[in-house]
Formats: sequence, structure tokens, C-alpha cells
Amino acid sequence: MRRKGRCRAGCGLAIVLAMMIAVRAGAAGETVPGTEASGVSPAFPETEAVYLDIDSHHKYEGMEQSFSEGYQPVVKDKVLYLVIPFTASGELAGNRLTVSLIFSDSAAQTFLPRNYQKTVEKKPYVPEGGTMVCLGEGGRTESPGQTESSGEEVRETYLYCAELPLSGASG
Repeated sequence: MRRKGRCRAGCGLAIVLAMMIAVRAGAAGETVPGTEASGVSPAFPETEAVYLDIDSHHKYEGMEQSFSEGYQPVVKDKVLYLVIPFTASGELAGNRLTVSLIFSDSAAQTFLPRNYQKTVEKKPYVPEGGTMVCLGEGGRTESPGQTESSGEEVRETYLYCAELPLSGASG
């Protein structure tokens, strides 16, 4: 049964991450292992994998519940409001993540055709009243990695938010 004001579970959104996720293995000026004999550095230095995840355990501003609690985007006035909190296991180039939305054929008829690609910066978030809020907003000053008074650590998150107008579909 569909609840009013929510996107149906199969609304056809697929998230495609277009980003640089390579992290240089050595410090500046170091030779990349395996290239000492030739004296030539390879075109692509050795890298360490960085893994992306969705913070499924916390609710962020614009969300009515976390992903683990069954997050569904809010639909209001024929606009779907999408919020996705990404985390990374390491540093991303420029501390930025570029997110694009690709629609299935059926979803493409639901949403107005637009470019929803956004580059989001990593920002620190702390829990406040059950919702993760960005540091620096509302006078918050804890540093990333500090433990909040609730015992929860400050989380560095790439928060993707988008407004997707619906093409004639009722919310």
C-alpha cells in the first residue's frame, strides 16, 4: 500500500557515482614500488581503493527516517525531495563526490528531464535531536573525530540533496 507523499519503492532511481576514488599510495617524491629498475614512473601510480557507502543508520535534515528505518523521499507539491548521505573509507580527490541520477525508462516518464548531477563536498555532521546536522550551522564547533556529548563521533559525510519535479504525476 502506498503512503501519500512518498516515492514508491520501485520508483526507478539508480545512483551512478562518477568520481575519482584513487589515493596515491606513497608520499610526494617517493618512487612507486616496482619501477625502481627502469627509473620511469608508470602513467598511473599505485593506488589504494576507497569504498563508498550510504550512512544508513542516521537521519539527516530533509529525511523523515534513516535508510535502515525505511527511508523514502518526501513528495510535496509535485516535487520529490531526495537526500542521500554518502561516506567514504578514505580521502576522495578534493574531498568531493560527484553524483548523477540515471532513470529507468518508466521513471524517465515520471520525472522532468534535467541534469541532476551534483558535486558535493565532505562536511562534518553531529547528532542533534535525532537528526544529523552540519557543524558550523547553529553554532556547533566540534572538530571531526571528536566525540559528541551523546557519545557519538562526528561523521564526515557527502550529503547529496536534489529536488526532482514530477511530470504530471500526483504526489
